[in-house]
Amino acid sequence: MSAPDYPVRVRLRAGVVGEAKRVVHITMSLPGGGYVALCEVRLAGADAELISDLLGMPCMVCTRILALRSQVADPAELNGPRPEVEP
Repeated sequence: MSAPDYPVRVRLRAGVVGEAKRVVHITMSLPGGGYVALCEVRLAGADAELISDLLGMPCMVCTRILALRSQVADPAELNGPRPEVEP
């Protein structure tokens, strides 16, 4: 099976680290079978657990980076085009 070419949610498996460190990262698959997160954490494929639902505590750094990347450059774009007003 080939690695997905879209971001996936991954955390370390139970027993690899303590529960407090099992945060959910936003990652991309690496060709060798591991993952690299937005926060630059690398997870080995054997130690990783894919998260299919919105479960677990999110990595705050990954969340912040994702939010910053998704911001609209011009806030006016959120409201759509402005109507023409005749003077």
